[in-house]
Amino acid sequence: LRAEHLLDLAGVGLDERDGMELVGPELLMEVMEIRETIECTSDDPQLKLLLDENKERIASTVNELGAAFAANNYPEARHLTAKLRYWRRIEEGIVEKIGSVE
Repeated sequence: LRAEHLLDLAGVGLDERDGMELVGPELLMEVMEIRETIECTSDDPQLKLLLDENKERIASTVNELGAAFAANNYPEARHLTAKLRYWRRIEEGIVEKIGSVE
């Protein structure tokens, strides 16, 4: 992610272990529920709806991330970058599943 590179340049980069710690239990529960829904869904239109919903989450997080970087709020940028990682992984899972349904 570009945000990860910007954080590295600022000297506050992320590693894989930072994700869970930075996003908190509420987001982790939401991610688990979304992944479970994806797993239980084999209907292509429903998967595409889930993909659209996730694209909205990504867009919202990217907007917030832009504001955090503009304000040099690196702790918030780290949090949002970790969050964005989860949304991107969900996107990959949905796209992969759509490919297997078609």
